[in-house]
Amino acid sequence: MKIFTSSFFSGKIFSGRIRAGYKQAYTLIAAFVFMHGTSFAQEFQCAPYVYQVTAPSGGQLSTLYSYNINTGTATKVAALGVPVNAAGYSTIDSLIWGWDQVHNKLVSIDATGTVTSHTIPNLPGDSYNVGDIINGSYLLLTQTGFTNYYVVDINPAHTGRYLKLVNPANNFALDGGPTYGTNMHGGPLNANDMAYNPIDGVFYGLGTPGTANADKIVRFNPLNGNVSTLGKVTTGGIGGETDGFGSTFFDAAGTFYVFANNQGTFYRIDMSTLNAVPLSTTMSANNNDGAGCTLEVLSYEITGNVFDDGNGLNDNTVNGIGTNAGGINAVLFDNTTGMVSAITAVNSDGTFGLAATPGHSYTVYITSGSDSIGQTNIPGVTLPASWVITGEKFGAGVGSDGTPDGILTIGTVNSDTSFVDFGIEQIPQATTQAYIIPVPLVGSSITLNSPDTSAPRPLSGTDLEDGNYGSGSTFIINSLDSMKGNILLYNGTPVTAVDTIRNFDSSLLQIQFTENLSGNISFTYSTIDSVSQVSLPATYTINWTPLLPVILANINGVVTNNGATIIWTTAEETNTSQFIIQSSTDGRNFSNEGLVSAKGNSNSQQTYSYTDNNSLVNTGTIYYRLKVVDIDGQFTYSNVVAVTLSDKQTKAAISLYPNPANNQILVSVPVSIGKYFQYKIYSSNGSLIKSGNMNSQTELLDIKDIPAGTYMIKVANENGNFVKRFIKMN
Repeated sequence: MKIFTSSFFSGKIFSGRIRAGYKQAYTLIAAFVFMHGTSFAQEFQCAPYVYQVTAPSGGQLSTLYSYNINTGTATKVAALGVPVNAAGYSTIDSLIWGWDQVHNKLVSIDATGTVTSHTIPNLPGDSYNVGDIINGSYLLLTQTGFTNYYVVDINPAHTGRYLKLVNPANNFALDGGPTYGTNMHGGPLNANDMAYNPIDGVFYGLGTPGTANADKIVRFNPLNGNVSTLGKVTTGGIGGETDGFGSTFFDAAGTFYVFANNQGTFYRIDMSTLNAVPLSTTMSANNNDGAGCTLEVLSYEITGNVFDDGNGLNDNTVNGIGTNAGGINAVLFDNTTGMVSAITAVNSDGTFGLAATPGHSYTVYITSGSDSIGQTNIPGVTLPASWVITGEKFGAGVGSDGTPDGILTIGTVNSDTSFVDFGIEQIPQATTQAYIIPVPLVGSSITLNSPDTSAPRPLSGTDLEDGNYGSGSTFIINSLDSMKGNILLYNGTPVTAVDTIRNFDSSLLQIQFTENLSGNISFTYSTIDSVSQVSLPATYTINWTPLLPVILANINGVVTNNGATIIWTTAEETNTSQFIIQSSTDGRNFSNEGLVSAKGNSNSQQTYSYTDNNSLVNTGTIYYRLKVVDIDGQFTYSNVVAVTLSDKQTKAAISLYPNPANNQILVSVPVSIGKYFQYKIYSSNGSLIKSGNMNSQTELLDIKDIPAGTYMIKVANENGNFVKRFIKMN
């Protein structure tokens, strides 16, 4: 597995230090004991991270790493060259002590990875794998399945006992034999590692899977050898570990930490509740042991809540019912290192906990987005659909940080930190509605307040906090784009977008049918909750099936010499009055172009056509549709057809001179296209400006009364229509 580097441990050689409270333990004579060759042993830094010796399997050479257990970041210290286990951190000399399992030697390791071997008289040569240091001065050694243990004095200030076996039950006096070591009572431990708690002076470990103590907290008193168990730890995913817990630690606060070998996860265990909280995941290690300085706190807990704050800070307090909104995370950004250090899923009750490195500055974000530990990008705040931020508060009591953005700056953490609280709220939901009604008559109206679920009912909505919305609530009319000319009225007054209706009275909302268009109309609306959160728009649709006065078989558009021609065929007509031909240049805004009378009633196929002579004043695409009207005034529309007129089709074989012109233009028509011409002059918007007859193939036309602008002249006879564009000058 890849080893991640971090700035918290650089691997440099630390200068030797004598800690306050331990100065009396150091003398010049004692200091020389720690010399390796010609150099003093270099101390490890007593800092908020831990050390681990690990090897692929028992008997193989170990490598020493340091870890930030809050992030899982690992830094290689050194390859040790010997297989080490049963390790502990001595606060007396700031060295790591352990057992060389191949050479059966006690070893001390300094911050450069230099290993010094020590022979301990009367200590049996076994593969000790469980050990830690008592009060910084005594290394306890045993094995997972053993019922006896040994204690070695490693304090050079203890003249006569240093690097010899001592008896913990006799105030750590020399173990005088003839049987060395101390028997356990209630053992064996059945734990891969044990850690010394400086608060109560007792060793603790987590039972090895597959043994009688599996997943149990094992308690071992080194002064009398008593072994007992406290109960099982199965929460936080720790019960899924199959190999064991080879590295265990206590810090200055008496907090218990364990490392799950196969998972590669560091856990914090609450000794009162026996609940485990995962802190970080790093590389797995099946043959390992841990050591940590018990004078430092390794981790502080940042705890908080996410509330469904339905009153939206109206009470000036971030509170409510805990929620995770269906799936959000709390993300911890380490401002000191400039990266995300922890991510945890918010529990269903809204609670969350994050691990912080002492002395670092932090900001907490809540989000449903994707973030990763180690990223340097600032997390973005996103929530599941329909949820919004209402506020945040760091610390107990009323008030908020004033910027509802899902972000709380914690600052420097030097103790457990709580009340990191966020308020969110689910926005209300307006109800989408659709109804089918009989074909409405033009001029009729309908009130949207039927008690019948199959008929148009009042505007409505729901809210997780407020309940149902209806009469007395507030609604917003968002869009009337699909009303197709019909009018939405409230209390007799036309509603416009965006109108807010307060204290809603359903008996006052009506639709007035001023146009009987296609078979449906609709509008959109939103509702507002008690804290002014607005729902997403919902659609209110009225459907009906028009009684068509005619059954159209087809409709087409073609280009002829006389302009765009629309041809349509009916398969059946019932009380049909007329066809109104409508045209448009944009396909949206139509105007009446012409009218063709219908047969009225017919069971046989009928064919109709209409030629739009005015189309020749344009080039490009023109859109056409039919407004089919019956004898009662009801109508419907046909499909839209498009006709494209090209320059070739609209340019005539005529000439104009001059162009541009001031007062007169000379119009010339070739003899080949016939005689007896009529001319019409149109403005650029299609309005007829002037018309008349041409008495010869060449005609001088007076245009001095025409305003300046662009015009089209159409010259027509029995052979067709011919068009030319010209410009009139002032």
